Amino acid sequence: KINIMKGLTGLLLGVTFVISSLVSAQSHELERPQAFVKNEGQYDKRNWRSDAKVEYGYNRTPFSIYFSKKGWTYRMDKMIKNPKRKQDPENQPKRIIVSELVNVEWIGANSNVEIIPSAPLSSTYSFAMIDPETGKDYSINKVKGYQKILYKNLYPKIDVEFTIHPDGGVKYNVILHPGADPSLLKLKYKPRHT
Repeated sequence: KINIMKGLTGLLLGVTFVISSLVSAQSHELERPQAFVKNEGQYDKRNWRSDAKVEYGYNRTPFSIYFSKKGWTYRMDKMIKNPKRKQDPENQPKRIIVSELVNVEWIGANSNVEIIPSAPLSSTYSFAMIDPETGKDYSINKVKGYQKILYKNLYPKIDVEFTIHPDGGVKYNVILHPGADPSLLKLKYKPRHT
């Protein structure tokens, strides 16, 4: 049991370091406000989970976080040379995107948890999309972004609030109301990659 806890602690510290490094490297990418952006279809299936609809997304290329009622997903995308191109240059693209994901799932949490946004931005977001079925492009416009999202009643008398940190990145706070049992809060981590 102790070795598992040490391993999980090491994994958490490693993921936190990688995320902090990626977010810091991207801080000068675009001078757009960081936000939790409501999913209006632009983030569908970006968490690779058919059982957890993305409700909000945070994107600082090449790093993203997708929030669902079941937890959240860290996603890091990287463009590389396609190793299959040498065998079939006519039919293979020059470059491909590889993805690394870490799904974080609430264990034993309220499956009907409310995710409540607050501190809305005055600006909105637009997304250029391509329909995978038809290949036609379309836009999703006027999508709202927020500085905070709150998982209300995630566990009895326990809320979790995610906020945009002023120096970059995402922070979270566990809010314990009187009589809360913090031992109920449990997370399961599952890495995935292409």
